[in-house]
Amino acid sequence: MNIINIIKGILIDNAFVMSFMFIALGVFISGIISKYVFKGKLPTSAVAIVVGLIAAYIGGSITGGSITGGSNGIADIEMFTGIGILGGSSLRDFAIISTAYGASLTELKRSGLIGELSSQVLLQAVQ
Repeated sequence: MNIINIIKGILIDNAFVMSFMFIALGVFISGIISKYVFKGKLPTSAVAIVVGLIAAYIGGSITGGSITGGSNGIADIEMFTGIGILGGSSLRDFAIISTAYGASLTELKRSGLIGELSSQVLLQAVQ
């Protein structure tokens, strides 16, 4: 077996665990963007939500997803099936817990339009 098949097998067989790795990678990239592009004025969490929305849009476009349904979007890609599980009730629970522990109205006001958009996305996910 070559190395590509081994890595592909690990990513597919452990899709839920790997989804945490992909999310962590997205948050790490968001932290770098927040620190160097926005000079710390925009919280990493706000940038992470925007990065996640962009990734979801790209994944939905690749798999032929639509707003009205008919496909699972990025979760239709075999390697990302764990994100479909993670994105449902897990996202709702995470949003509730992170809001309880780290919500700061001051930070939200400071983040401006992107902070408002990300808060609206979280509110929609919780409902």
